[in-house]
Amino acid sequence: AQSLPDSALLHLGEMLRFPQEEALYPGLLQVKDVCSADSLAGFAWDLFTAWQTAGAPSKESWAFTALGVLGNDDTARK
Repeated sequence: AQSLPDSALLHLGEMLRFPQEEALYPGLLQVKDVCSADSLAGFAWDLFTAWQTAGAPSKESWAFTALGVLGNDDTARK
């Protein structure tokens, strides 16, 4: 498996900051199509734990909602 380049991770972070209305932002759907579900869940968990370590600032709560967007069943059980 190949890792996403840093530039793609920056774009992914931007897309995760977009308000999640009734449907996911189309770019996130594309990411979910090309990346493995397990790798995205791992990324979301790492993002969440980094957010918690930073004191869980409310203006960055998208790091929490990313768990629902990219997480899987294992993420929900943590």
